[in-house]
Amino acid sequence: MDNLIFTSDFIVNLFDKYRDKLEDFYPSEKWAFEKINSLANGFGEILDVGCATGGLGRALSTHYNVKKYDGIDINKQAIEKANSIIDTYPIPVNFECGDILNSDKFSNYYDNVFSLSCADWNIRTIDIINRCWELVKPGGFFTISVRLTNIDGINDINN
Repeated sequence: MDNLIFTSDFIVNLFDKYRDKLEDFYPSEKWAFEKINSLANGFGEILDVGCATGGLGRALSTHYNVKKYDGIDINKQAIEKANSIIDTYPIPVNFECGDILNSDKFSNYYDNVFSLSCADWNIRTIDIINRCWELVKPGGFFTISVRLTNIDGINDINN
């Protein structure tokens, strides 16, 4: 079964002015950013799986040493918005609309692969996690954040 394709403007409206500054991220995510920065002295090249409008790239590149930021999201409107503000980044940036499981564009290795609050919103969560790990350079980092719930997950689209 293919992953869900989100087609609403909700993602764009939510992330247009949110999660593009470091203070917008959860304490656990900011802790991870600090830990990675201290271990690797910067973030190098980043792949953001489920990037929405690319706020993670803006937030990290204004506080840390980031060489390049690539993002992929399944929501076409989010990627259109991200591309419309691509000139606001101080680093090279590239966005693709698509599913990481069906994309061959990202075949090189990244120093950091992120999937924050999105992999678990898809039917093929385990496949997404495995694909993200495949794209991490040896010695690099994969950071994922997921929702915790006391009910069944979304592996069953009818739940």
